[in-house]
Amino acid sequence: MRGDGCDTDSLSVAGLDIESPIGEGLRAAFADEVHVGCIIEKYKSDYGLDVSSYFGSRQAVKVYRCCRTGYRFYYPHNLAGREDLYAALQQRPGYYRFKWEHQIALRYVHAGENVLEVGCGGGLFLEQLKLRGIDGLGLELSSDAVAEAAKRGVTVRRALLAEHASEGTVHDAVCAFQVLEHVPCVGAFIKDALTVLKPGGAFIVGVPNSNPYLYRYEKDHTLNLPPHHMGLWDVSALRNITSIFGLRLKALHVEPLRAEEYAHYYALATKHAPTPAGRLFAAAMAAVPKLLFSRSLSAAARAAIGHLCQGRNLLAIYEKGGQPVRV
Repeated sequence: MRGDGCDTDSLSVAGLDIESPIGEGLRAAFADEVHVGCIIEKYKSDYGLDVSSYFGSRQAVKVYRCCRTGYRFYYPHNLAGREDLYAALQQRPGYYRFKWEHQIALRYVHAGENVLEVGCGGGLFLEQLKLRGIDGLGLELSSDAVAEAAKRGVTVRRALLAEHASEGTVHDAVCAFQVLEHVPCVGAFIKDALTVLKPGGAFIVGVPNSNPYLYRYEKDHTLNLPPHHMGLWDVSALRNITSIFGLRLKALHVEPLRAEEYAHYYALATKHAPTPAGRLFAAAMAAVPKLLFSRSLSAAARAAIGHLCQGRNLLAIYEKGGQPVRV
């Protein structure tokens, strides 16, 4: 599910700088660009999807970095994916599934509470809430996902967060798993989420980690590009938004790097070895024996090794109204 799109005309361009979607008056500087031809070819070869209609005659998509928070985002904002794109991707196994961040998030919600999940998909997390005596409500834009959630016996509305925020309902916790990276006007989305969250309530955010080990070599990862993703979150950005929105960061979890991901990043390092940085990273990764990920090791040992490198996802737990802290 995505939130509302941005009004691109409201962003005043001054040289290479524009306004950050994190908040009014915050500036963002040009950081990078991705060629449109590469994006179109990646979606076509990897997923059989034609996304050319999103780009028109545009030759490149720009990446900007918020000067206050470090949050990076694709520009212009009107490249965000439509429902037909998500309907096609949802047909692929595992697009909606119970994930690492869902399991961690369950530690921060409790029986008797009222929880809102924005972009709930088919209701897997809501189902787990129900089993634990927690009252859950989901918001979702995909009609197929809403129908799937209904089969699970959980309550899901086909509505935008902004619509729900206008109704005056307040929740003990608001969750958004793998949602913020799809939202062009992310600052407005967060404000709406906090509008429906009681003071002291938990704002739980799960996002892809756009700076995992060696991610610099994989900036053209297909589903991390428009029209699927519009924002690039990392640990620093999640920490730095606290002062913007009056949040206290209670916990920040980084998914451990899994063995199969390690092998993938090792291949990337080897591919880029001709550069000095590539040679350094390739040497570092080659120094880690493959048997460290052997099945003979305990799950705890493998997790400890994985924590040496950042994995694919991040989970931030915020408290509304607390004094921001640096962790």
